[in-house]
Amino acid sequence: SDGFETISNGMLEHRDQLQLHTPRLSPRGGRPVTGRVALSLCVAVGVLLGFQLVRTHTEDSHSAPPSRGLVASTCVCNDRHALEHPSRVKDQLDPELAAMLRKVSINNEVLVAVSNKNLAHEEGMLRFWIENVLRAGVKNAVVVALDNETHAFAEGLGMNALRMNLKVPETQLGGGGRGEVGSTKFELLRRCLRLGYSVLLSDVDVLVLQDPFRNLTRDSDVESMTDGWTPNTAYGWNDVLEDNVMGWGRYAHSIRVFVLNVGFIYIRPTQASMDLLDMVIHRLNTEDGWDQAIFSECVFSPSRPGHKDPSVTRRVMDYENFLNSKTLFKHLRYEGQKYLEHRPYVVHINSHTDKMERMLASIQRYVNGNTTALDHFPIGS
Repeated sequence: SDGFETISNGMLEHRDQLQLHTPRLSPRGGRPVTGRVALSLCVAVGVLLGFQLVRTHTEDSHSAPPSRGLVASTCVCNDRHALEHPSRVKDQLDPELAAMLRKVSINNEVLVAVSNKNLAHEEGMLRFWIENVLRAGVKNAVVVALDNETHAFAEGLGMNALRMNLKVPETQLGGGGRGEVGSTKFELLRRCLRLGYSVLLSDVDVLVLQDPFRNLTRDSDVESMTDGWTPNTAYGWNDVLEDNVMGWGRYAHSIRVFVLNVGFIYIRPTQASMDLLDMVIHRLNTEDGWDQAIFSECVFSPSRPGHKDPSVTRRVMDYENFLNSKTLFKHLRYEGQKYLEHRPYVVHINSHTDKMERMLASIQRYVNGNTTALDHFPIGS
């Protein structure tokens, strides 16, 4: 647009210098062309040149692939937050995954869970995840199965399933089945986004009670649950440290916010999102760290000497509509009428080790309407 504005403004600034009423011969020897018509032709040529400049800039900005690693991509794009869309060309990058996403997605959005056979049995978490997703009426859901047993189990319960081999980063090996499964999801997210799909990624210890797509805002690259349990811990607060030796300047202000809960997170297919995932994947492959902390650091940490952040826009989901189990068992169940009337979209049993017992009790509370089902549990595990 800059090229267009420069050319067209230049034409308009000098319009008074043109001889608007001096007849000129038409190139074909016909009717004379007036100066006013000549001005119109000049402006039209300027518009075409401006559009060509914009087109050339756009094509050049997408000619280089995004960089991978700690430093986010430095490619020049018109809008790093513009949505990508599926296409037959993109499908060729990952044909089997693309075919499933094209089949299952609604408005290019899909709910995805990753599981292995440790969770895929009659008393396993995957069963309850599938049953409640189907009960909530979510049509655009799929289980990515890390083994044949999980694939058969999910399909047997009426759920879309895709068998995939996702590599666990060597730094994450030995952390147990759930931790190793969790570390694979960022590569899966990257592959889905590359195909042009928005992904709502869910752990299988999430109880889905209502269609979560109905409560998404969709104004940010990343929209995530939180580990916070109050408005301050969920959305951030001004934390003040008093350093008395400084005298007048003893008050040091900081902004604190609790980590994003990557057990339930919605990511849109933008260049900024893909740069974020490249950074997270690189760190998981080279560091022995908690995936949730690494992800949150990559989202919130600013650019600084030696580091360029991916500059994603982010939104924290309503912490009472998208409940973590600390919020539910430490706070909400003691809030009287509010607890009786409030129906969350999901409950993530993430803060307790007795997951299955609390999952089953939460089903009794929110699916079967037993308002005392949670009463006998202690606050913590």
